[in-house]
Amino acid sequence: MVTLNLTLFIEVGLFLLFMWAMHRLVIRPLLEVMDGRDDKLAEDRSVAKDAGAEATQLEKQYLLESSRIHREASRDVVRAHRQAQEAHLARLAELKQVGEGELDAVRHEVHDAIAAQTKQFDALSAELAQAMAAKLGGKETAA
Repeated sequence: MVTLNLTLFIEVGLFLLFMWAMHRLVIRPLLEVMDGRDDKLAEDRSVAKDAGAEATQLEKQYLLESSRIHREASRDVVRAHRQAQEAHLARLAELKQVGEGELDAVRHEVHDAIAAQTKQFDALSAELAQAMAAKLGGKETAA
């Protein structure tokens, strides 16, 4: 059987006072910290979601810009290649003209040299024929 006496009321009072103090000093600040943490997590998730969307947008923009720059660079390379090729062909044409001019000059020199040698040969062949005739004529008279 339960006896009601003053100790029971004092213990209940102390328990209620302990519960009130625990609620006031521990539980309420702990709940506020937990609520603040939940709010901070929700805010961080929102910021992360926004940052992820922005990162995705920046990545798309980067890919577009990168492909545009790549196309421009390819066009510049092709243009530079064409210009170099045209300059090379122009230089080859110049060298060909110079070479043809030098070849013509050498041909004229060779032609002139052949003509001079032909004249000299004609003169020498006449002299040789006379010398041969003289030697042949001299042998017949000696034999």
